[in-house]
Amino acid sequence: MFLEINYEKVKHYPANHIPQHDIKVYSRENSGDIDVSFIENIISNNLNIQIALADQYFFEREFDAKVVSSITISDNKSVEDEINKLTTIFMRVVVPFDQNGSPYIIQLNGINKFVKDIFKDMILNDKINPILKFFTLEKSFLCDCNRTAFYEYIDSDKIKDDEQDYNCFKNDEYVKYILSDRKRFTSASFINVSGFSIEELNKSVYIKYLKSLVRNLYLFIFDCSIDDKPYYIKQLRWY
Repeated sequence: MFLEINYEKVKHYPANHIPQHDIKVYSRENSGDIDVSFIENIISNNLNIQIALADQYFFEREFDAKVVSSITISDNKSVEDEINKLTTIFMRVVVPFDQNGSPYIIQLNGINKFVKDIFKDMILNDKINPILKFFTLEKSFLCDCNRTAFYEYIDSDKIKDDEQDYNCFKNDEYVKYILSDRKRFTSASFINVSGFSIEELNKSVYIKYLKSLVRNLYLFIFDCSIDDKPYYIKQLRWY
């Protein structure tokens, strides 16, 4: 279960700080017919895009508010091709480059209108990762908190080898992706669980499974001002 702790007790990975050498901003106006299958294919086959989309979609759906998501591009992928995909999905793509001309921690702002409708249909038709959908998109925002707080998950129960769905969870591509790189803070470094109460999270078998794969699992509750009104957002983070 989650027990409240002081922020000073939260452990953190040391972050990589890379000096910015150049920053470029990309955007693209849609022209002509929209190829729905092409856009669905981009979303389905790019977990980093899917994660960033889910977080932004949640805030647009619940608050009609735009937020910034952050991703990285794999070293073995063409930067030009990846930026082309990103500008198809997002309204504004900000790419900082290091002195070697390599991009890092790309910022994405706003979902292109036609993509939002496509993504909504993908959610309804189970075409996005089911664990990402479960945590971030299945539930509407739950307004049950009124202060900033930090919790650590403490669980003494051992997971049995034959426990239902554990291996599927552990080997899920989304789970492996979010646990693969914790040294750079991106949208894959946390999970938005703002639709859940703490009691529901305490009872979730997925929380138990996630804790078994990390050293420390935390729940952060912090205020986010939208149209000058505070809302308390819940995020899972880990070490």
